[in-house]
Amino acid sequence: MRFGLFLCLLGVAGLAPAQTMPASFTRNMNFPPLGVGMTETVQINVANTASNGANAAASCTGTITFTVANAKTQPAPTKFTLTSGEIVSASLAGNTLATTGQAVVLGSIQVTQTAGTPCVISASMETYDTTSGATHVYLSNPASSVPGPIVLTPGHQ
Repeated sequence: MRFGLFLCLLGVAGLAPAQTMPASFTRNMNFPPLGVGMTETVQINVANTASNGANAAASCTGTITFTVANAKTQPAPTKFTLTSGEIVSASLAGNTLATTGQAVVLGSIQVTQTAGTPCVISASMETYDTTSGATHVYLSNPASSVPGPIVLTPGHQ
């Protein structure tokens, strides 16, 4: 009886269509909205912590974007390509956003990952005093459009 059930399940599993992985995809990572005062600077830091693979060097390609509460992107998005261990930062001075008080900024990162190319992003967003450099707010682990780590392997195209 169990053997018959096993054969039945095996037959149904064989009918299921094969799942295909894309050759590449873009992952969006968003930090929560953050208030930035006139005397502060907001900065996003992105690192590729992947090791080089046996068949490909580690590489991540993407952009860093700041969006102000009025839905305007400020300044133009910063494009990057990071090899293993490289870090890129993009910053925005608070005094360019508001003449008094503070502005609300949404920071985001868009990363394109390619099958067979190691890419592991570590990211943070911070505000710091523009004059002294003292950190005021530090955020890590932005929300991602893709849950959990995604590994694209060669042959899945």
